[in-house]
Amino acid sequence: MKPLLQSETFVRIAAPLAVGVMLIGVWEVGCRVASIPVYLFPKPSDIFNSLAHNGPSLLRALMVTMRVTLQAFAAAVVLGTLVAFMFVQSRAIEVSLFPYAVLLQVTPVVAIAPLIIILVKNTQLSLTICATLPMRFWTPDSQSIFPACSQRCS
Repeated sequence: MKPLLQSETFVRIAAPLAVGVMLIGVWEVGCRVASIPVYLFPKPSDIFNSLAHNGPSLLRALMVTMRVTLQAFAAAVVLGTLVAFMFVQSRAIEVSLFPYAVLLQVTPVVAIAPLIIILVKNTQLSLTICATLPMRFWTPDSQSIFPACSQRCS
């Protein structure tokens, strides 16, 4: 049996944990030494105290965020699959829609989020739309990931 420090599994788990604990320690000490206000950059201990005192409220907020995230992920998978399917059906469809796909990719969500929130009256739906917008479309850099597509799409 190998010594613990020579175990690959132990090293893969312990090394990142040690770095994480060290970074949190540096963060805590740095905030204390520099007297950084809690509202500007809270110390890890402040975050832990907030979690301890406001746990149920924060958990409810987490559930709302998770619901929006999962809905947006599902919508992005469905829409991305449909768009990809349309792109491979015809070169004309790809050429027609690709500029709009690029436009959606380069437009910051924060620039159009206010419009979506105003136009879509349902808050949950507007948040889901905003979170769905950054989905990935086919781009030239995806050719290395999907070699069959690079042969078909080029």
